[in-house]
Amino acid sequence: VAYPDKMVALDKLNPGQIPAVYLQYAATDAEVSTVVGGTPATEAQNENIGRTNMSEIHRFQYDEGTKKYKVSLKWPNGPKWEGVSGVDTKWHNWVDNEKKQVTRDNVLIIVANWEMGISEGVTATHKEPIVKLDGKDGHFFYLNQGKVVEGTWSKASTDAPFRFKLDDGTFLKMAPGQTWIELAKAQKYVTVS
Repeated sequence: VAYPDKMVALDKLNPGQIPAVYLQYAATDAEVSTVVGGTPATEAQNENIGRTNMSEIHRFQYDEGTKKYKVSLKWPNGPKWEGVSGVDTKWHNWVDNEKKQVTRDNVLIIVANWEMGISEGVTATHKEPIVKLDGKDGHFFYLNQGKVVEGTWSKASTDAPFRFKLDDGTFLKMAPGQTWIELAKAQKYVTVS
């Protein structure tokens, strides 16, 4: 759950100050976890089932030419928002403000077991994903350079950083670059191939 008041109170940075590194990065390219022990994986998908039981699938496809993951999405049972409905099962590129295909160097899928609901103290007309991460743990997938590693994440408290431990017992070391962080509702909705 996002706790805006709590997060503001925890913010100890002065304007212009650089925040501490939140994710664990490799010191060299050779130390990146997917280089050390990754298995080939050029695509990942995560199906999110949200309000009105609408399904939205996010797809991350590795492009060997650019060495980045292209982000796209589709609605297998049709989009349903702001009065729009109908079946549209083709893939749509996720685009930025300049209408360019969104790509990322890394994809980090965190299985967070979220639920639909209304946050405490929020006046809302519809339910949104409620993600409770503090004091929790779960599975994760990390994709980089056409490979994947898996493991378990943990987060001791709201202000504690995530810890990502691989299945072999070592800690995740990510490659530098832009990272798409995806929160999956359950591991059964994630496919990596």
